[in-house]
Amino acid sequence: MKCDMAKGLYRKMRRLAKHSILLGLLIVSLLSMHAASAQSNAYEINCEIKGLESGSLTFLLYISGNFELKKLQAFADAKSKIKFTGSEKLRPGMYKIAMQGSKTFNLLVDKQTRIDVKADIQNLVPTMVVLNDEENKAYYQYLNTLDIHQSKIDTLKSAIRNAKTTEDSLQLIKEGNSAIIKFNELKADFINNHPFPLLTKMINLSKEPTMPAEKLEKKMTPSKYLAYYKAHFLDPVDFNDSITMHLPQFQEKIAAYILSITAQVPDSVWKEDKFLIASSKKNKEMNEYLVGYLTFCYDGSRINGMDEIFVKMATNYFLKDQTYWKDTFVFDRMQMRVTDALPLLNGNKMPTLILQDKDGDWHSVQDGQGKYTIVVFWDPDCKHCQKEIPVLKEYYNRVHMNGVDVFAVNIATEKEIWTKYLEENQLDWTNVADLNRQFNLFKTFDIVSYPQFFLLDKDKNIVAKKIDLESIIRMLDDKLSSR
Repeated sequence: MKCDMAKGLYRKMRRLAKHSILLGLLIVSLLSMHAASAQSNAYEINCEIKGLESGSLTFLLYISGNFELKKLQAFADAKSKIKFTGSEKLRPGMYKIAMQGSKTFNLLVDKQTRIDVKADIQNLVPTMVVLNDEENKAYYQYLNTLDIHQSKIDTLKSAIRNAKTTEDSLQLIKEGNSAIIKFNELKADFINNHPFPLLTKMINLSKEPTMPAEKLEKKMTPSKYLAYYKAHFLDPVDFNDSITMHLPQFQEKIAAYILSITAQVPDSVWKEDKFLIASSKKNKEMNEYLVGYLTFCYDGSRINGMDEIFVKMATNYFLKDQTYWKDTFVFDRMQMRVTDALPLLNGNKMPTLILQDKDGDWHSVQDGQGKYTIVVFWDPDCKHCQKEIPVLKEYYNRVHMNGVDVFAVNIATEKEIWTKYLEENQLDWTNVADLNRQFNLFKTFDIVSYPQFFLLDKDKNIVAKKIDLESIIRMLDDKLSSR
C-alpha cells in the first residue's frame, strides 16, 4: 500500500514539475533518498573458507528457538568463496552458515549491511578472521578467550551430581559458585569493553545465577542451593524481547530449565510450563514459540508419565488458542495425537486387549490375577526384542511367585516364526498375537518402536509405559520390596 501511495505521489509531482523547476529538483532529491534507503536495506555476507570444496552447497540459516530457518543457499566457487546477498535487511539475531561435512559457524547480525570473513574449514572458530565488522570480531574474540572457562564449571557440575556425601556436595557447590562468580565478572568486563547490543544480549543470556558468599555459608544444604539456583536461572531472559529467541543461548536456557533443572515429574514440569507461557504473554512471537516447543517437548517422551504434559499443553494452549501457525491439517493432526494419547495416560485403565494364543484360544489382559502385569509388544524377528525377551524371562522366573504376570503380544504376522520362538525359548507366560492385524494395535497403544512395555497394577491401571525393561524391573523391585 505504501508503495502504491508513493507511486501516486510521484506521478502527481511529475505533472506539477512541468510548471515548477523547484518541484522538479525535489523529485530528484526524493528519488535519490529512496534509492539510498533501498540500498541500505541490502545485505552481503562473504566467506572465504580454506578447504571448502568447489561447487559444494552451503546454507545461511536463521536461529529461531530450536529451529534453524533456511534463508539462502549458495555454491562455493573455485576459490572456496561463498556469497549470500539479498535486497531486504536481515532480522537481528544469530545466523548459522552450514557447509559440507556438517561444518558450521555462526555470525551475529544486527544492523550490518556487509560482513566478510575468512577461516579454515578444519578449525573454524580458532582460525576465524572477521575483516570488516567489529561486533563479530568481538564475538569470535569472546569464543576464543572467555568461553573456554565454561569447561571448568561443567566439570564442577558433574562432580556435584556424583558427590557421595552432603559435605562433598557443599564443598563442590562453593567451588562452583565461586567459579561462576569469576566467570560472570569476566563476562561483565568483556561487555564493558565491547558494548555491542546483540553481543551483550548473547553474553548476558549465558550468565548463570550465583549466591552471595555470606548466604552460602549460613546453614546451606544442596537442596536449598539448587532451589536458589533454579529460582534465578531465568533472570537474564527478557520474555518481551523477540530478538532474545533468535540467539541460541535462549533455547539452551529454556531447555536446561525444563529438561534438567526441573524435576521430571508431571506436576513439576506442568507448573513451570505455565510459568513460562505466562511470562511471555505480552510478546506474541515468543509466546507462540514457547507454546509449540513446550507442547512437542514431551510428545513421545521416554520418561514415564510425561506424555501427560503433552496432553495438558495441547488441550490448554495449542488446541485452545488458535494462532497463526495452525492450519487445519496441523490442528486436526494434533487433535488426533491427543485423542490417541489420552487413554494411555498413567492411572487410566489399560485399553481393552483381547487376543488369541497359538491354539486359537482368547485371552484378555484384564482377566489376569497378578498384583502386577508386564505387557510387552514384541516381534520375534526383532534383534532388540531377541535381547530383551530372555532378560524378561529371567526376571519373570524370579518374581512370578510374588504376583508378577507377563502378557506378551506378538505384533508380527508370521505364526510359524512366532510359535517356533516360543517353543525354543520356553516362554510359558501368556502369549497372544494379532496375526491378521484386525485390532489396529499400533494406533491403539501408540506403538512406534518395540519391544514396548506397559506396567499395570492389580486393577489393570497403567503404572508405567514406554520405558525400557531395566527401568520396569527397577520400578517393580522397589514396589515389591516395600510390600
